[in-house]
Amino acid sequence: MLVVTAASFCLGFMLTVAGKEWLDLDEKAAYSYAILICTFINFFACRHYVFRTGDSPLLPEALKFFPSVIAFRFLEIALFSLFAKLGLDYRVAYMATSVISLVLKFLVAKYFVFRTRQG
Repeated sequence: MLVVTAASFCLGFMLTVAGKEWLDLDEKAAYSYAILICTFINFFACRHYVFRTGDSPLLPEALKFFPSVIAFRFLEIALFSLFAKLGLDYRVAYMATSVISLVLKFLVAKYFVFRTRQG
């Protein structure tokens, strides 16, 4: 999960910069496209690499994964805002939010989204 997260972070950053600098997109549009692309890649990376549920039906996992991504974005904004209100430096707040989010995303993905069926 750490490898997928790190790769996604790097890819998202590179796609955002490429969209802004090379394609002359507005930075919000470049970021949005990068997040959208990374979200789909993350789904398949989690499905086939992290949790190895590629033989399970795709649609039920997708219907759990994509809404959870939206929920996590709201949680991340709330956590970051809370840490900022508590007076943490924005860099520390960003890192703390990222670590907490990573742990929670892993747990939700493992026990809810990509849960394998035991027969």
